Amino acid sequence: MSDHQQPGLAGIASGSNLSLQALYGIRYVCRTDSSPLVRSPIRARADWILANYHSSMAIDNDDGSAYFDTHHNVLIAAASDAAWGGNSLKADFGGHDNFHHANLDLFWSVGFGIVPTLAGHADGYYDNVLYVAADGDYGNGQTCSGPGMTIVRNNTVFSPTGAISECGMSLAAWQAAGNDPGTRGLPYPEDETILGVARNLLGL
Repeated sequence: MSDHQQPGLAGIASGSNLSLQALYGIRYVCRTDSSPLVRSPIRARADWILANYHSSMAIDNDDGSAYFDTHHNVLIAAASDAAWGGNSLKADFGGHDNFHHANLDLFWSVGFGIVPTLAGHADGYYDNVLYVAADGDYGNGQTCSGPGMTIVRNNTVFSPTGAISECGMSLAAWQAAGNDPGTRGLPYPEDETILGVARNLLGL
C-alpha cells in the first residue's frame, strides 16, 4: 500500500488472502472466503502529464476501470483557443474505486467528472490543487448524498474569484451541511505559487 491509504482499498490487505497471482501484468487478491475477487491498485505517481489536442481528461477511468490510485502528479490540459480541458479525473461507464489525490491539476474545466457508484465503491478526489477555468461547481456528476457518496475533501481550488460551489450549493453552504471538509476556494494566485507546488510534487 502507498503511504496514502485509500478508502475502499483496505480489503486488499486482508488476512484472508491466499496468494497473489499475475494476470496480464495485473495482480489480483485470491481469498479463502466467499468475498469477491479484488484487484490490487494500479498507481500513477510522480508524473508530469500534458494532455493536449482538445484534451477532455487527464486520467480516463471509464468502461469499468477500477482501483486506480493517481497521486503526486502534475496534470496539465493544453488550452485550445478559449477551450480548457474537461476534467482531470474521469470515471464513467462503470468506473469505480478510483482515487485522485495530492495532484496539481492545471487548466481544467472541473477537477472531476464521474458517475454514481454502488455503496462501498465510491471514487475519491481529495488533497489536490486545482486551477479551473471558471467559478462555480468544481466537479461534475458526483453522488452528493446516501450510499456511494463521492469522497471529496481538502482540495485547494483556484478560480477567477474563488467563488466555487459543489452539488449545486456554494462551498460555504455545502460545508456547513457537513460536507467536503478542508476545501478552499481562492482567486488565481501568482504563477510562482503554482510553480512552487509543481516543484514540490515532483521533487525538483
